[in-house]
Amino acid sequence: MDLSSEHMERMPRDRDPEASRWEDLDLKEFLSILYRRKWLIAGTILIITGLAALFAFTATPKYTANLQLVFDAKEQSVLNFEAALSGQPQDEAALLSEIEVIQSRALAGRVIDKLGLINDPEFNSELAPPGFLDRFVLAASDSGAPPAGAGDAAAWQENVEALRRERVIDAVLERIEVAQSGRSRAVEIDFTSVEPVKAAVIANTIGELFLLERLEGKFENARRASQWLAENVQKLREQVEEAESKAEDYRKQHNLLQGERVTLVTEQISTLNAQLSEARRARTEAEANLEQARRLLSSPDKLNTAVQVLESDLIQRLRESQSTLARREAALTQELGPMHPQLLQLREERSKLLADVDIEVRKVVVSLENKVDVARRQEALVVGELEALKDQMGVANEATVGLRTLERDAEANRLMLEKFMAAFMETSAQEDASAQLPDARIISTAAVPEQPSFPNKPLVVAGGFAFSVLAALLLALSLERLDRGFRSAEQVEAEIGLPVIAHVPLITGGKGRFPADYILERPDSAFGEAVRSLFTRLLLSAPQAAPHVVLITSAEPDEGKTSISLALARMQARSGRRVVLVDADFRKSTISDVLKAEASPGLLEVMNGAATLDEAIRTDDPTGLDVVVSGAYHSEALHAFSTGRIDGVLAELRRRYEFVIIDSAPVLVISDAQILSAKADETLLVVRWGKTRREVAGYAARQLQATARRVGGAILSQVDVTKQARYNYGDSGYYFGKAKRYYTT
Repeated sequence: MDLSSEHMERMPRDRDPEASRWEDLDLKEFLSILYRRKWLIAGTILIITGLAALFAFTATPKYTANLQLVFDAKEQSVLNFEAALSGQPQDEAALLSEIEVIQSRALAGRVIDKLGLINDPEFNSELAPPGFLDRFVLAASDSGAPPAGAGDAAAWQENVEALRRERVIDAVLERIEVAQSGRSRAVEIDFTSVEPVKAAVIANTIGELFLLERLEGKFENARRASQWLAENVQKLREQVEEAESKAEDYRKQHNLLQGERVTLVTEQISTLNAQLSEARRARTEAEANLEQARRLLSSPDKLNTAVQVLESDLIQRLRESQSTLARREAALTQELGPMHPQLLQLREERSKLLADVDIEVRKVVVSLENKVDVARRQEALVVGELEALKDQMGVANEATVGLRTLERDAEANRLMLEKFMAAFMETSAQEDASAQLPDARIISTAAVPEQPSFPNKPLVVAGGFAFSVLAALLLALSLERLDRGFRSAEQVEAEIGLPVIAHVPLITGGKGRFPADYILERPDSAFGEAVRSLFTRLLLSAPQAAPHVVLITSAEPDEGKTSISLALARMQARSGRRVVLVDADFRKSTISDVLKAEASPGLLEVMNGAATLDEAIRTDDPTGLDVVVSGAYHSEALHAFSTGRIDGVLAELRRRYEFVIIDSAPVLVISDAQILSAKADETLLVVRWGKTRREVAGYAARQLQATARRVGGAILSQVDVTKQARYNYGDSGYYFGKAKRYYTT
């Protein structure tokens, strides 16, 4: 297996150094990128910062005036009004709602009308001097007249004025900023204008009109509430009258006449209950007195007992008379003896007196019996009336259920009427301006700003600088990431699987300096050492049999393959070797021009039999190098090339020369390189440093590996050693820094 095959097999298993470099980007690599892109970064920073400074110092200054409002948390109304006139906001949501009102189009329209801002060019762009584009548009169209078929011109003009006013409102709203001050109930209103005085005037006007609008809104709410309440009070009054009338009619219909607090039936029952209690008490007392009187008739001591039981004046007098007779009888008994006529007369009087008492007691008993009878009849009468009223009360209670319903309806309507009447009185008082106190007030009027709020020059310049630094860094890193060219041998080997056998530096120092001449002038230069190193690697690539025929090609044109081929051939010829350079780039041959030799007859004529090999060979006088020029190109001549006639030419060149170098056309342009790679001992692919795209080089390498005998490796050409030294690759210092002292230049 050859070296290229070994690299191709190893490539999928190796870690991509480019991906590894970005994954493990460290400070050193980052600084290296900044150093490589320093002019891009500096230019980006300078341009963006300059533009920011230009804007900061040329932009039209704007001034911002600040006004502060505060919404009072306590109730400010004289009366404690409720839903119709809530007054001040009570929470953050309400405060945010007030902020939206301040920024409303309606309030902005009132400000515009009051201050005449529709005639201000700052807000009405139609009054501002037209720019170039505006003049072009106005010249192309006549916007002053209504379009054909627009109808009434007055209506059209009205629509135009309304649209103009809306645009001015938009312009004013763009300059208003309203925000809550921290977590307080204060609100800050900022207005920005190109004139400081105008900014302060408009900010103050916004605050004043907002407060006025709130007050007018409260008055309007009070007026609407009062009107609505007045209408509903009248309706409720009619409903109350109707409900009370229904209740009264129902009461009359069911005989539920009302007393002071209860119905008449209830009052009558209460009265009869009292009368019944009194009748029963009278009856009981009469029966007790009658019983005592009856027991008196059988009592031996009637007189004393009658006095104690019966309250009778006659019996009292009879008892007094009896006492008097008893005293006289006792006295006469002692004086005259028990049988004295006077004493007997006294005893007869006493007997008559007891008979009178007995008669009187019987009269009292009869009287008491009459009283008991009357009391009993009176009690029975009251009981009868009470039972009748109880029956009537039962019927009335059944009817009272409906009455209560009507009374509840009437009471509910009455309460609602009272509330509406109270609210009506409050809202009526609210319509009076003297009954109102503001619930929001201005705590800081807008002063005329002295310094512009825009542009903030230090901030703009600093921001521009910061942005420019960030943009420059992103641009530099993006360009590094998007760089698809090869910057090192590691990238070439990882991407296309070919070892880099030479780094050929870029020759600088003026136009028209051809590398093939430079190697003769400065053979000990870095360029000469790179070409010498290329030949050494060719010899070492196969120690047993060094390649005799070497094909040098590239993926695309202008990658330096011809310069490297001619420089390698000249160096080896100058060292005494028998070397021939074959120009096989038939369509874009430059070797004859560089050597100032005739372009024909050449290789094409030899293959077609029109010339001999000796006729196609030119000799380079400075080095003695033999060169087979390409010949005169025509499409039919390539037929001999594709049919294998080149084999005889190459066999003759092998016999005559020690080293045969073939300069072929690019691989991806035409198929000549693939045909020749199958006949050469070794093929080298030239890759231009920083220019050849990795995908293109990889594809070209795969094309060659499919046809070539052996792909010996790649040549990294036109390496800018100064720029390469800024990369952190292993081959970055090949011809720069300390190694520079080994070369003449």
